[in-house]
Amino acid sequence: MGSFLRSIYLLTRLTCKETLRSKTYGFVVLFSLVSTSSAYLFLNFTFQEQEKFFKDISFASITFFCFVLVTLLGATQIHDDFENCSIYTLVMNPMSPMGYLLGRFLGIVFLSGLALFLMGILFYLNLIVQNIRFTMLDLPLDASLHSLLPHLIKKTFLDNISILKAFVATFFQGLILSSVALFLSVFFTSVHAIVATVFFFMVGHLMDFLIQTAYQYHAFLGNLFRGLLIGIPNLENFNISDAIVLGQNISGTYIVYLFLYTTVSVAIFLTLAHQKILSRMTNLVG
Repeated sequence: MGSFLRSIYLLTRLTCKETLRSKTYGFVVLFSLVSTSSAYLFLNFTFQEQEKFFKDISFASITFFCFVLVTLLGATQIHDDFENCSIYTLVMNPMSPMGYLLGRFLGIVFLSGLALFLMGILFYLNLIVQNIRFTMLDLPLDASLHSLLPHLIKKTFLDNISILKAFVATFFQGLILSSVALFLSVFFTSVHAIVATVFFFMVGHLMDFLIQTAYQYHAFLGNLFRGLLIGIPNLENFNISDAIVLGQNISGTYIVYLFLYTTVSVAIFLTLAHQKILSRMTNLVG
């Protein structure tokens, strides 16, 4: 058990090192940070309108770049390891195929989580800048910094604590997409796996719309679509940012539901990927 966990840890570190050396990760993270931080520069509304618009743009940007990141990382990992035969060296050592898969997965999760954390910090820094700007306009000229701080803390953090739930939901969605991208990279080339992951992402968010549209034409067509899409997680479940921006309450129970939904989905896709890796290696030995 100890050697199994150690092998996962070592491959997670290796995945992080390999990814950090590449220019792709740095470019995507840098571009996402610039995009998130510059969202409010082009807004010229009242404070309430500007804050809402900024949150909408920022969450859309954060969700998109997290998707891009996990897709580029996950869809290339396993296929590249098969191409350069490094997977055989790794698995022939004490590491098992599942340990290899978990190591790659956790490496992607750590790097995508790091990027999400940086975007979250920048998001709150932008909120602080906006709150200072609008608060200073309302305060008298002789107001002190001491009188500004309580209002600033309330507007930036206490009034926006529910936003953390949106970041958690985005992270959970990233976990599912990472497992999907790894699963697809076992079957396809890197380019094809990226395209398939993009398709999966779009269908996952449009699933409810597609099923409802099919039902409007005919019940049989609706049932057919529902059956065909049963193997694709409904990613729209994780799109809670709009509700939070509009002031709706997202219960902790729903976050627990998303956690369980994510856990089951990730377990299914990693198990399927594990079986395919075993099959490919068995065929090679045979």
